[in-house]
Amino acid sequence: AREALDTVFRNLYSPDMLVAVELRIDEGHPDAAGVTFAYGRKNKGGETRTPKYRAEVNEMGEVPVLVHGAKKLTQSGVILTYLSDLTGKFKPQTEDERLEALRWIIFDNQKLNGYLGPYRFLRNFAKPAGDPAAMAFLKARIDNSLGILERRLARSPFLLGDRPTIADISLVGYLYYPAEEFGFDIA
Repeated sequence: AREALDTVFRNLYSPDMLVAVELRIDEGHPDAAGVTFAYGRKNKGGETRTPKYRAEVNEMGEVPVLVHGAKKLTQSGVILTYLSDLTGKFKPQTEDERLEALRWIIFDNQKLNGYLGPYRFLRNFAKPAGDPAAMAFLKARIDNSLGILERRLARSPFLLGDRPTIADISLVGYLYYPAEEFGFDIA
């Protein structure tokens, strides 16, 4: 019998909408990916900050959340690690690769998406818009982090070498947004 892995990833889409992405991984599926996607929208309304959400879904009041059977996981790096361990896809192959992938996932969460997310929000959705000094502070941190990433990728096509891993997937989280949302081109 095939067991399905059901999860809901939710990301901020606009100031008043939450995009829910359901990722279904069929562990017994014969093709290489075994993944199908279904998208839906839900009115944000501050759901993640409610006592009910924090009690029943994620005590941190954040998204994404992955549910697999009785297991509930939060934080994108943990979810990526779990999914790669479960499926073998994008998995670092050695202990050294695993630690290097973890290092880049933490770098991404703290130094890249950790600055790009607030910068994008303050520029596009905050009322009033972000303070110019704060925006300049964030932009300088973003430029530094992108420089580190660019220097690394000048050495190889992916962070850990010739094939993509969960570290690469982690880093693309904010990199696909259009340049006009940031006011500069990340590429």
